[in-house]
Amino acid sequence: MPIAFCTISSIDGLAVLVLLIVSSAKGDFSGSTGLFAGDCGKAKRLSEKLRFGVTAASFLVTLASDKFLYLAVAPLPEDINRAHARSKWLDIGVNSWRNLPFISNWRRWVWAIILLSSVPVQLLSNSAIFLTTTSTDYREVIASQGFIDGGPWQVPGIATLYYGTGWLSQNDTMTSVTKTIQQQVQHSNWTRLNADDCRKTYLTLPNGLQYYRNLVIVIEAGPNPNATGWTGAEVWNGSLPIYYTNISSSTYDPNALNTLWYLQQYCYYGICSSDMGYSGVFTLPPDYDFGPWQFQWVDSGDDSAAPNFNPAYSTVTGLYCLAEPFEAPCKIEVTNGFVLLVCLCIFVKNITAIIMMILLRQTEPVQCLGDLIQHELSQRDGDTMSGLCTYDQDWFRTYNPVHAARNTDRMRIPWSGQPRQWTGLEKRWWNAVPRNVWLTTYILIAVVLALVSVLLAIGIDHNSYFGKGPL
Repeated sequence: MPIAFCTISSIDGLAVLVLLIVSSAKGDFSGSTGLFAGDCGKAKRLSEKLRFGVTAASFLVTLASDKFLYLAVAPLPEDINRAHARSKWLDIGVNSWRNLPFISNWRRWVWAIILLSSVPVQLLSNSAIFLTTTSTDYREVIASQGFIDGGPWQVPGIATLYYGTGWLSQNDTMTSVTKTIQQQVQHSNWTRLNADDCRKTYLTLPNGLQYYRNLVIVIEAGPNPNATGWTGAEVWNGSLPIYYTNISSSTYDPNALNTLWYLQQYCYYGICSSDMGYSGVFTLPPDYDFGPWQFQWVDSGDDSAAPNFNPAYSTVTGLYCLAEPFEAPCKIEVTNGFVLLVCLCIFVKNITAIIMMILLRQTEPVQCLGDLIQHELSQRDGDTMSGLCTYDQDWFRTYNPVHAARNTDRMRIPWSGQPRQWTGLEKRWWNAVPRNVWLTTYILIAVVLALVSVLLAIGIDHNSYFGKGPL
């Protein structure tokens, strides 16, 4: 059986080595290497298959490691005799730390090497292969239906609420971007999304913006819902727009028709939510129930933001969107350093296990109760066995004379070879494992889970992109 487990572990090690070779051949050994880049659905399915394979391989390695650890601490007959001479007992058939003081030094080293080499395999195997979902940024144009039909426009937009003169340095870029987008919506196959689908796509998808990029939001504003555009004289009550403050207005025509309401040059998933009526919200739950797309562009009475803005144009109603089709590729990547460490740990584990099996080939480790009975029957005759068969672990601990002498308890019952009345106790299945084993095992698990939870909370708290979708 140990040979079978060693063979399984070796096959897993060779599979990891092949993955490392393939990954290194596709890119630089340092860092990570991309195994696949393309459609996110296909990448997700492939990632799930790879993770299943990694999990299965890790399980087999763990199973083999447990068998090696169990064999390393399985007591030899002389170990049992040495423990009994000290009024101690050993655990049979389990991977027990209790046996470590009674086995040879080289077996302790074997046990420690196999145990420590298992830790990186468990921690790093699933981290070695990961799926990267990308989310693109985009430019956003808010305009009237007249913009879609090719009507006139002027940057930065008729309703821009922007302080200062910073937009002037980007005037050429803004003009070029707006011109390109207007041409594309007229001559390219952009996708029309109704109001709810538009907000759902740009505000709630859990993996961010992956299938669309630049966006045109068609709105209505002002007393005339059928207007093809707006004029500065109407929107700003005949005064100079706020974005022209302290700027020469020689190019500004208050009566010129402008189909451009507003332009956002840089948006990413959720960051421009205020243009959809959700000021300050980066992302919304996927099952969010959207209401009518109508909100105040400038709140009435907010004179500090736009003192001359005509209140009749404050209410903005979203009609529909035109979204540019785009596929942000998803990637499956391999962290070569992790794969190398896992590979080395598996081979160290296998070599150690092979050495252990070679050194133990002439011995007879007591691995189960049957082995122990065989050992005792072969070592003792009827006289030496007389009176010992009625003792269990509790009697061994409670009534042995070493404990009695140490505790100066004269009331302790000494060992006796006399027959005792059989007292059967009702046992439950959980009694097969001692109470202290249950406690130590689950306390350790609870401590690890608590530590991992704290580290996860710290990681989430320091992740500046948490809740904003992947970028």
